[in-house]
Amino acid sequence: VAYDGHSLEQLTELVALCREHGMRFLYCISPGLDIRYSDDAELAVLGAKLRSVAALGVDDFGLLLDDIPRDLQHADDRAAFTDLAAAHVSVSNRVFADLGPGKRLAVCPTVYWGTGTEPYMVSLGLGTDPRIDLFWTGRAICSATLDLADAATFARTTNRPVTYWDN
Repeated sequence: VAYDGHSLEQLTELVALCREHGMRFLYCISPGLDIRYSDDAELAVLGAKLRSVAALGVDDFGLLLDDIPRDLQHADDRAAFTDLAAAHVSVSNRVFADLGPGKRLAVCPTVYWGTGTEPYMVSLGLGTDPRIDLFWTGRAICSATLDLADAATFARTTNRPVTYWDN
């Protein structure tokens, strides 16, 4: 559902303030707890919500798929996708394509920390459009240090530069 009333006014003001102060505004949404990845109607609603925000002049978006169960929760999704990574590849690519030219998307994967070689991360990296950024926190959820060798491994595995997320 698109923003309206006071919520729309607040969001419009925030976007304008960011622009005025030379900041990029990143609009994030977390549909992971209840979305049905195989339901075209749900994905259409998600796309409409993001396009309504894009109409305010927002170019940067985040799809937050963290802190959700690591298994598909709906029978229709289990029938449509081999695993959670396949569902996330599908929704990420669809959202990115739906945003249109000139828009940027960053995805926070369900598995956003580790060596960068986890099967989920490998599938996500190989399947998503390489222009989509993937958040990663390093070896731990809250990594005290970030290792260049780990960053190189992540980049090779996911086919894109590392986008560190300071959780």
